[in-house]
This record gives sequence, structure tokens and C-alpha cells, in this order.
Amino acid sequence: MVTEDVRVRLLDGSLKNHPNCLAGIYKGYNLIIKQIDTGMLFSFNASSEYDKNYEAIKTFLAQKSETEGKIQTYHAEENTIQVVLPPELETEDQIEFSNRMVDEIVEFLRRNYYNNCCSYCGKAEEPLHCFEISNEYYYICDACSHQIKESLQNAANQKSNFVLGVIGAILGSMIGCSLWLIIYKLGYIAGIAGAAMGICAMKGYGLFGKKLDRKGVIVSAIVMLIMVFLSNRLALSWEVYDALNGYGFPTSFADIFINLGDLIKELNLTSDYYTDLVVGYALTIFCSASSICEAFSYSDSTNYSMNKME
Repeated sequence: MVTEDVRVRLLDGSLKNHPNCLAGIYKGYNLIIKQIDTGMLFSFNASSEYDKNYEAIKTFLAQKSETEGKIQTYHAEENTIQVVLPPELETEDQIEFSNRMVDEIVEFLRRNYYNNCCSYCGKAEEPLHCFEISNEYYYICDACSHQIKESLQNAANQKSNFVLGVIGAILGSMIGCSLWLIIYKLGYIAGIAGAAMGICAMKGYGLFGKKLDRKGVIVSAIVMLIMVFLSNRLALSWEVYDALNGYGFPTSFADIFINLGDLIKELNLTSDYYTDLVVGYALTIFCSASSICEAFSYSDSTNYSMNKME
């Protein structure tokens, strides 16, 4: 993750260099350092019988954040203490600052009887090993590693309920459909509404079908495209309904929706209707493509991974 020159100068070279993190034991505490968007994430495993809610360490980190000014964020709960420091570890000053901050945190943990522990169960007496679990890194005990591996295998082997998933996708997409109608009523066509249909359809499929697998993503994408067509038709039917009733031609919304094809020809709205539909599809595909591709990639059972790093 960093050059060998940086690694040996950081925390006395006590951490090992892995592809996406530094990990090891420093002065009795397991520590993982990982690059994230906002900086370098320093993650400790620690718990204390005397500070079960982590109020003491939170107060300490809050004070350090005020006095140092370089602590981006901090977080402490559930057996884990995390501090985000400036994003680069290149200059001597940056390395010295990180070394000093870690030493001060470790000294505080020691004085306040925090024990090195498993990041899952919190037990301090078990030997710990570093695992990469679906692209995240944890120090966990053997018992937890077996439980997590079994859970991941069960999740990978679980099949979705296709029928309930389709129902969920349809119900979820209706949220995006409602948003489409509201935005259309304001005089706009928003791809974000179409993207919301896709995202909500996938959420609905996963919720009702118990798992969002690849066929669930495909079904959700198809439902999204169908709902864009229906949303555009509903939106224009609403416009025609309001216009006809405004001019004293009472009719039902259902009749307008069913006979919209004939009505748009009579009202010379064919071009407007299909232009809105094409633009709606283009914006929807543009706004939703990345989310759908990402969901399709992660829906593959082979993406469940658990690797022992040492």
C-alpha cells in the first residue's frame, strides 16, 4: 500500500504491507491502516470494562481533534476505534505526525485499561488474525472467523425467491414512478427519477426475494424500463385529463390512459410524447447505468470473499 521506505519509518516498521492496507501489532494493539477517500484510516481493536460506551476515548479524541487540527474524523464503538488522519504518508513531517498520534492513542488505551480484542466478539484472550472480508480488513479470533465464513457461504448459496422478488421490484419502482410524475408536473423530465426506479426496484427485489442476485438485477432493470414507459404515459394522461376537464369535457382518467394513442394524434401531441419518452429513457439509462452495473457485479456469489492475510 505504501513504499517500503515509508513502511519502515512508520511505527517502527511493525506493520506488514498488504495490497490495500498496512496491518500488524503495535505496542500490544492490532492496527490496520487503510487509504480512504478522506484520508488515512487508522483502526484499532480495543475494548475496556471501564468504558463500555467508549465515552472516555471519544472525549480524548475530541480534545485531540481540537488541539491538533489534523484529525479529520474519529469513531469509537463495538470493539473498534478509528481515526482518520491527513491522506498522504510521504513527507517526514506527515510520518512523524502519524507516529506521534498513534503513540498518544496507544498510551491513552494503556492507561485506561483497554484490551486488544477481536473486532467482532470483543474477546481479549483469543489469538487474532487479519482477514480480508469482501474488501474490508479485520482482526478477528478463530471462532469468529469460522462463523463469518459459514455465514458468507450460506449467503452465497442462498437463492432468491423469483416471484416475490418481481413483486418487490414492481412495488419498489413505484416510488420512482411517483417521483417521475411529480417532476413531470413541474415541467421537467428528470433522469434521477428513472434511476430511482431502478434503485428502488433492486431494493424491493432484494427485500421480497431475500437476495439480490444477478437475475434480480436484470429483472429490476427490465422493470425500470417498463416503468419509465408507464410513468411517461401516466404523466401525459394526467396532463390531458386536466386540460380536457378544464375546457369542460368531463372524462375519466382511465379512458384517457387507455386511449392515449388516439388522443395524442387528435391533439397533435405525438411528437411531444415520443420526444419526452426518448429523453426520459436516455436520462434514465445515463443516471442508472453505474448503479446497475455495480449491483450486477456485486450480486455474483463469487464476490463473497474471505482471505486470511497472515
